[in-house]
Amino acid sequence: MARPKIEGLGYFPLDVNFFGDVKIRSLQAHFGSTGIVTYLRILCIIYEKGYFVQADDVFISCLAADSGVSVNKVREIITYSCKIGLFDKALFAEVTVLTSVSIQRRYQEARKRAKRELCVDDRLWLLEKLEQAGSDQVRLFPENESDFSEKTGSFSHENHLKEKESKINITAKAAAATAATPTPTRENLVEEFGERNVTDYEERFRKWSEGKKRVSRNKYALIHKWMLEDGVHKPSKGNSSFDVDEVMERIFLKQYGGKK
Repeated sequence: MARPKIEGLGYFPLDVNFFGDVKIRSLQAHFGSTGIVTYLRILCIIYEKGYFVQADDVFISCLAADSGVSVNKVREIITYSCKIGLFDKALFAEVTVLTSVSIQRRYQEARKRAKRELCVDDRLWLLEKLEQAGSDQVRLFPENESDFSEKTGSFSHENHLKEKESKINITAKAAAATAATPTPTRENLVEEFGERNVTDYEERFRKWSEGKKRVSRNKYALIHKWMLEDGVHKPSKGNSSFDVDEVMERIFLKQYGGKK
């Protein structure tokens, strides 16, 4: 008898800087440890099955029961996670599917290391062809629209193609705009995103560039691109997120009258 086909993973990697990620910090600021635990539970469920999960009413009810929180709270956590980019917002809005580029990238790498064929649905697969270079085992499916609808409910292939085309157009416009824009400096980024966020992404750039013999891209241009893609915003007084440096400065001024 043939061994059953395994689509899920036995484990998945978790970055040591997980709690330092701006998205995770934002999730924790809004929902505390409940938000973090719920997000990790979803990741475990996704990787156990493959690279996505259908977040229907049954899924949310079971997740709420397992997490010991209300169904409404789970919905709020999922909605906010999509908003800040932990999950793909468009896919969740259209077919209530939870996945992301980073989730699929880790899944693809794990399948490659295990030398297993990677069979994915093109309508849910977010990675571009360039990221699949060297991944000869990637196979897209299904050809039949009904195959997918039985798993995830109604799904408009035409709308999805239009959305992909729209994303391509937006990317092209963004690239043209970037080409006409002066190279950003650290001061520009601090003014736009805040000191703490810039520092976090400088650390991300440092880790990304480790081991590379040559990094030809401008450091702050790449950091600016990452921050725009991640939807990073400068903390404001009306936001539950806050700038630690600003808070510490206010405390210092209050206690010592501004004397150093």
